[in-house]
Amino acid sequence: MIELVYFGNEHRERAGDAVGSVYNSADKEWITPLQVVEAIKLRMAVSIRPATETEMKRMHEHVALYEIGRQLEIKVGHLLDRDAAHIPVEQTERQA
Repeated sequence: MIELVYFGNEHRERAGDAVGSVYNSADKEWITPLQVVEAIKLRMAVSIRPATETEMKRMHEHVALYEIGRQLEIKVGHLLDRDAAHIPVEQTERQA
């Protein structure tokens, strides 16, 4: 039996490339709704339950960390771009 946990779409909208809305608890991976449909078409036993309060809290924390990481990625990129613009061409040629 495939045991799935449904988290809704809120988290997926905020961190879509890091999380999903349906989690396969046995394989410990996110699956798409299309994969759920395919499993049902293949007559596999599928159990879907809503995420518990504890699982939802953990998801909120995961998404918050994801968003912080994305913000850091953007800020570091800006800093590197700004610093690279201040380096004279002669210095970059000597380092090569």
